Amino acid sequence: MIEIIWLKKVTDIKDPIALVGMPGIASVGKLAIEVLIRSLNAEPILQVLSDDFPPHVMIDEKGMMKIPECQIYLHRNSDLKQDILLVSGDFQPSTSQGIYEFSDRIAETFKKLNVSKVVATGAYVPGEYPETPKVFVSSTGSKFQEFFTELDYIVPMSDGVINGANGVIPAWAKLKYGIEGVCLLAETVPLLRLDPRASKLIIEVLNDRFDIKADVSELEQKIEEMK
Repeated sequence: MIEIIWLKKVTDIKDPIALVGMPGIASVGKLAIEVLIRSLNAEPILQVLSDDFPPHVMIDEKGMMKIPECQIYLHRNSDLKQDILLVSGDFQPSTSQGIYEFSDRIAETFKKLNVSKVVATGAYVPGEYPETPKVFVSSTGSKFQEFFTELDYIVPMSDGVINGANGVIPAWAKLKYGIEGVCLLAETVPLLRLDPRASKLIIEVLNDRFDIKADVSELEQKIEEMK
């Protein structure tokens, strides 16, 4: 069961792109999207609940309970013709069936909101952590991939798999709803709980490619703390 609840009805969304960062290795994608949400003052418009999220209740510092959820935020970009939807959540679904059902409902929602492109974000685990990390890209279309590989630190993936919703959502959006998708994976170390350096690299790519101008000072502070 997946339930999608409107938190705020919105109209006249301008040719939106969707940026996705569900939890994964070192929380690379999730942290990047959460920083974008805060930096852009994006407002939550949709709440997504699933009975395949882990059966946990999260307790905040005041002792209040919260059911796991995913939220979709909207940033109205007054400088550009494209608005931005941002998607992140507390957990990914626990099973393969749950991942596909969740991905379908998210992609279906994108279609209803006239999303033109989906960009999912996450982590890439190399053989050893490089001094200067790169971003690996995989896409549903060669032109969309070339749009990113114009940057010299972005490398096309030539083999392998992408696990979880961050890989399935853009591929499913193209297969079922005709929306172009891409996945950006920044190099990281799987032993890290958070990798702000990799998340910062993801945001820098998005800033460059979509002229978002998001502030990364929060991540720069985390990087210094980790050093």
